[in-house]
Amino acid sequence: MLIFFQSIVRYPKQILFLCLVLCLIMATGLFDLTRDTSADSFLSTDHPALVHKKKVKALFGLTDPLVVAIYHNDSVFNTEVLQLISDLTQRLQDHALIDSARVTSLQTLPFFKQEFSVSMVEQQAKLLHFYQGMLYSSDKKMTLISAEMDDEQQAAQIYLDVLEQVRQMDKPEGVEIYVAGEGAFSGYLGEYVDQDAKKMNPIAGFIMVLILFIAYRTLRATILPYVVVLSTLIFALGLMSFVDIPFFVTTNGLLAILLGIAVADAIHIFNQYYELMALHPQWDAKQVVVHTMLKMGQPITLTSLTTISGFMGLYWSSDMPPFRYLGLFAAIGVAAAWFYSICFLPACLALLELKPSPSYRVAGTASDRAHLDFFGVVMAKMGEKVLLNYRFIIAASMLCVVLGIIGVTQVRVNDSRLGILKADSPLYAADAKINQHMGGSSTLDIVFETSEKQGLLRPDRIEHIAQLQDYILSLDYMGSAFSYINYLKQGTESLDLKWTANEQATQQFLEQLAEQKFPIRQAMNADQTRANMRIQVNYIDYATVHPILQDIQSYIDRELSDLGMQVTMTGQVYVHNQWVSAIGASHFYSIVVTLCLVGFISMMLFRSVLAGFLVLCPVVVSILIIYALMGLMDIALGIGTSMFASVAIGLGVDFSIHTLVRIQHLCAERETAQSFDTVLKPLFTSTGRALLFNFLTIGLGFAALLLSEVTPLNHFGGIVFLAVGISFFTSIAVLPALIKWIQPQFVHHLKLEP
Repeated sequence: MLIFFQSIVRYPKQILFLCLVLCLIMATGLFDLTRDTSADSFLSTDHPALVHKKKVKALFGLTDPLVVAIYHNDSVFNTEVLQLISDLTQRLQDHALIDSARVTSLQTLPFFKQEFSVSMVEQQAKLLHFYQGMLYSSDKKMTLISAEMDDEQQAAQIYLDVLEQVRQMDKPEGVEIYVAGEGAFSGYLGEYVDQDAKKMNPIAGFIMVLILFIAYRTLRATILPYVVVLSTLIFALGLMSFVDIPFFVTTNGLLAILLGIAVADAIHIFNQYYELMALHPQWDAKQVVVHTMLKMGQPITLTSLTTISGFMGLYWSSDMPPFRYLGLFAAIGVAAAWFYSICFLPACLALLELKPSPSYRVAGTASDRAHLDFFGVVMAKMGEKVLLNYRFIIAASMLCVVLGIIGVTQVRVNDSRLGILKADSPLYAADAKINQHMGGSSTLDIVFETSEKQGLLRPDRIEHIAQLQDYILSLDYMGSAFSYINYLKQGTESLDLKWTANEQATQQFLEQLAEQKFPIRQAMNADQTRANMRIQVNYIDYATVHPILQDIQSYIDRELSDLGMQVTMTGQVYVHNQWVSAIGASHFYSIVVTLCLVGFISMMLFRSVLAGFLVLCPVVVSILIIYALMGLMDIALGIGTSMFASVAIGLGVDFSIHTLVRIQHLCAERETAQSFDTVLKPLFTSTGRALLFNFLTIGLGFAALLLSEVTPLNHFGGIVFLAVGISFFTSIAVLPALIKWIQPQFVHHLKLEP
């Protein structure tokens, strides 16, 4: 390593040029970074739920719709409101990104003529009463316009366009218009991801700059780490673009992770840099830089390797693409931060004249130790308390472990799709209004398939599908249903057509419906081999709907398995149910994998099995404490909270690595007559001080996520802030206490004296 760092300070300009070129290359990818905020992104593309969802789109033209709800405080069946429905339907049909044939409203039904009368429309809607709850409410105060999008990746633009169209409409007195549905949700969330990034990232950057300035009170220690952070983010996000990985909702968490990790290495380098400058004022810049990097190269490399292994554990153990890629690109970002920290920083410092930090000065001519500022004094006092009360600290940490294990048993899996948004957001309010009056704004699809032509017209199959539909509609939170069964059961009343339980007559009946432009093709294909039943769901959350979906599946397996047809559930509600189930199945598995990887790497690097366990102690204690708090406060594992454990391991392990490495160095330099307490005092005043600012930059960077408009990111930021804080405290308190108690051989060469 000596030759490596000597080469960097000998050719600093060439190293800086290399770093600049690499950064510029990766920056070109930022312009092509795409975004995916859909619910589908949480499952792999070959997941059966998504395969069948794509089949529904291909066969029946049904996607996750954008829904416009028109509410009138008396009745939507009046001239002004019906004209508004007609005008707004036409505007949606004219939109370039919406298929006009897949816009459904009262106006698109055959009985809605150019010259309509209110009584005629209301009478026909009443006759086709299976549209109640789907197109209009039972109290007649709300009607829906549903629009299927051509390109769901354009959901954000479509959502904003529709909002603008609604804003421009002249609304009659007493009318309110709401925009909701899964299509609106994806668009709304995409827009808020952008707004979040614009709001939170500058705040996190400002916090980082402020803490760096407080820590060292020099311009170079404030600006250069910021350059390292920017370079790391550019590298990770640029690479995402080059390999065509989209920007998910969880990727906003990636920015906070990399900001904290990238600046952490710089904090420790500058801590050693200014300490050596104070201890050896006779050294020139190159000597200080080389000795700084020789001291810090090992712990920075160790922490980078263990952090990379932690995030790769998340990548390997998760089945959900947003979590997998969060782990992968966090690991890649850590590697980039390591590269810029050991190459860019020493090259810059080698070109700058030495300028001491006001935070570091020599205490006196008789002393060879650097005297620290207020923060160093605070950490020194903390160290005295830790070493004096080490038995109490160990006992308290063991109690936390027991409480945490109990807390794990109380943690439940739950998530709400709309729970991602804050309660005061317009989409949240729109969904609540629709659920109050209609069957719900969420959709569940059930696909029926046979291999024989007109196979779904067999009377026995029709009878069982009809019974299934009746059963589903009898369940809680299940609203209206749209299927070919609706027409067979009720359509004859208004169409004056006759249907009998005869396959040929049934086929002719359905063909007549299609000719009259009823949307039968959204429910059944032309040769009657495939059909879809779409149910509107008043979707509350996973815990509420999951047992209902299990009941539906049990009914299908029990009643329809002997009819020679395949019956499959899919749709937005089912997809959400599947990926929340995946959280419960993979969360603890990913934690075990991550802990094993980090522990194994630590054992190899320290060449001690005990060292691997000691490295994991702080992060295990912090995770268990968080579980205890989640159980006590009834906080469920969901999209935001499920990410915290792997991230906390990846970040928290840095504190224990730096602590153990410094203890090793102090013990190796220890004089025989010195007590263990005397040897360990510099740990708290030097490394402890750096770890304090390390925690502040990481913790407050994640705390910035509390300002997010996306609720899971609020939870994620707050929980990781707590986890990192606990990891800091346990690393600087519990680890020294444990080492004083058990006195392991791997940290010293001489027997420790108590």
